[in-house]
Amino acid sequence: MLSKTRLMPVRTVVHPFSFCVQHSTLKVVAALFMTLGPSCGACRADVTSATETGFLIESEFTVAATPQQAYEKTGHISKWWESAHTYSGDAANLSLTLQAGASFSETLPDGGSVEHMRVVMAMPGSVLRLQGGLGPLQQEALVGTMTFTYVSEAKDGETPKTKVRCRYLVGGFRPGGCAEMAPPVDAVISLQLKGLRTWIESPQDATSTDDSLPSQATEHTMVWSDDCVSPEIAVDQFEWMVGRWLGPGLGGECEEVWTPSVGGQIQGMFQFSKDDQVIFRELMSLQKDEAKGWVLRLKHFGKELVGWEEKDDKVEFRLIKAEGKQAWFDGLTMERISDEQMNVYVVIHTKTGEAQEALFEYRLKPLQ
Repeated sequence: MLSKTRLMPVRTVVHPFSFCVQHSTLKVVAALFMTLGPSCGACRADVTSATETGFLIESEFTVAATPQQAYEKTGHISKWWESAHTYSGDAANLSLTLQAGASFSETLPDGGSVEHMRVVMAMPGSVLRLQGGLGPLQQEALVGTMTFTYVSEAKDGETPKTKVRCRYLVGGFRPGGCAEMAPPVDAVISLQLKGLRTWIESPQDATSTDDSLPSQATEHTMVWSDDCVSPEIAVDQFEWMVGRWLGPGLGGECEEVWTPSVGGQIQGMFQFSKDDQVIFRELMSLQKDEAKGWVLRLKHFGKELVGWEEKDDKVEFRLIKAEGKQAWFDGLTMERISDEQMNVYVVIHTKTGEAQEALFEYRLKPLQ
């Protein structure tokens, strides 16, 4: 992962709009529809077509934000998704990366997980498309495609304004037909869109110019500021990192290993090789510092185990934010995008000072 003088953190974004229902029976969802159906006001979705083989739900609303800001905020699913409409009962367990192939998933308290949808198109500030059967649709032979589009409606010199459109098309086979499922699905989507609109226009978000908020170094990176506060979380919330990870990075092959927590901290090892030759290694630990909060610390060693840093020196990456299976550090970001995949982003500074983002694409591999 290299030293902090060359690498900086990466910020990953999570897609926040998918339909998860804690109960799987149509009767329960229909009852929810009767209770919540008319409550979403201007954010209400509409069933524009429904037949025995499928249905289409469409909605749109306008927010005071740029298309890029609205797109990125859609990804912070835990910030606007209702916890009552999750399997775990807590929206904090939801995660999704705005990247093709990533899944919108949920971790469960017993160690299980649910994949709600999968991203098939991610065009920043323009289009976000996911596929999957949401909530009770998952157990049926149905295919759902959800598309978000972001279109600026602001004229030159005007305050940013974006129209957000959502289109969810469902089709396939279900005993008894699909038409009766459209109203309850519509009701829950309406509720979530209301939360999305509120979150996008929240002053404590990416649209804010408040200098106390973490700044974004590159597309996926965050930078620590003196006003940042490391989140208060338990060490077991980092357990998704555990495993042996192999993949390309920095023009060579990388191996990263994280072990289960011991004594409130997690240990790690990194090795970079090229042309079957070890170039350097790192010894890492993720632990909570009384003054600094959660910190990922590491020391570099050459192939002969000669340390790069002085005896008492180390490289530190302070935790800025943790959400689901993602962690943003000052100098490093990690995200578990599926059961078998993890991405690590860093920024390498060129000789001219330009920040260039590097991606480590890992796959989970057993020890040989």
